[in-house]
Amino acid sequence: MEIDRYFEQIVDPTIADFEANPTSVRHTFLAAVAVFHAIDYLGAGNHRKKFRETDPDFALVDRIAHAFKHVHTGHPADPNLQPLSAEDVISRPPAVWDRAVWDLSSWDDATGGITLDGDRQLDVLSRIQRAAEFIRLQIKADRPTGS
Repeated sequence: MEIDRYFEQIVDPTIADFEANPTSVRHTFLAAVAVFHAIDYLGAGNHRKKFRETDPDFALVDRIAHAFKHVHTGHPADPNLQPLSAEDVISRPPAVWDRAVWDLSSWDDATGGITLDGDRQLDVLSRIQRAAEFIRLQIKADRPTGS
């Protein structure tokens, strides 16, 4: 199936690149775009709206991918598509001597990561991973039995 190939060749390696570079905003944006565009392989229908309403991890991926594309995105009236600017996606330095940043680094975090300036406790990598898994589960649920 085409979507399996997309996950194998695009989504999984792009997430792996992000895992290998957990404080890279560039890798964050690329992973969000790759995961978001998996819905293009699901055929007709408005998966974007349905998935945003169903899964908060997908909603975050949607916001990040579109902030990357449009610099600013969101709609204040839609609780699943709150405004986000590309500059709000920030690197969180590890909590180690000479690299930690007060009120940004997370205690006992030797790796660092990516977060949102307005929600500094959020770990974007884990949310992107969960959104990808959510889409995989939707694919599996939509497949005819025996496929």
